[in-house]
Amino acid sequence: MSEKRLNQLLNFNDQDLENNRQGMLSEAQQQRLRNRFLRGKRTLQIAIILTFVPLILLAVLPQFPLICSGYLGGVLFFWVVIYRLLRWDENRALIEVNEGYVGIVEGLPRRVHERTTRWDPDARGSQTHVQQYVMIGNTKFAVPRRVQESFQEYTHYRVYYLPESYVIVAAEALDTPPAFDAIPFDRLW
Repeated sequence: MSEKRLNQLLNFNDQDLENNRQGMLSEAQQQRLRNRFLRGKRTLQIAIILTFVPLILLAVLPQFPLICSGYLGGVLFFWVVIYRLLRWDENRALIEVNEGYVGIVEGLPRRVHERTTRWDPDARGSQTHVQQYVMIGNTKFAVPRRVQESFQEYTHYRVYYLPESYVIVAAEALDTPPAFDAIPFDRLW
């Protein structure tokens, strides 16, 4: 049951898994991942355009000499740099997808919850956010809660992921039990 649920949540099939075992992404996985990363990129581009084009037009039309002084060019350059920095992770992930290589790690899953508290001026107080992770061996993957809950404790898994961005692309439960020294000490008693 858990393995079928992982197949659905991570969106992979047997052909994808066979390619992943060879250390490569399948063509279908590459296309799905490209679409996933580009969707977020397009959303940010549209938000920037809808936010700044009206502001720029308001600033440009009445004050044309201001453009000539280079001030507006500096502001635009600043926002282009901010945009590139914000999207660096997704650009790196797209490069990884195009390269087509996957990392492979095996081990017992461990669920990790990291709680962060941030000040939110709009709420006039702090906001607490809980990030869900699955650790396989010493490798930590940020995942949604549904994916985290699909990994069964005491089941040995092999996880296939993008090596630099740590995005899980597939996972499979293995029939062989882990070596004794791979079991965390706190789970032995």
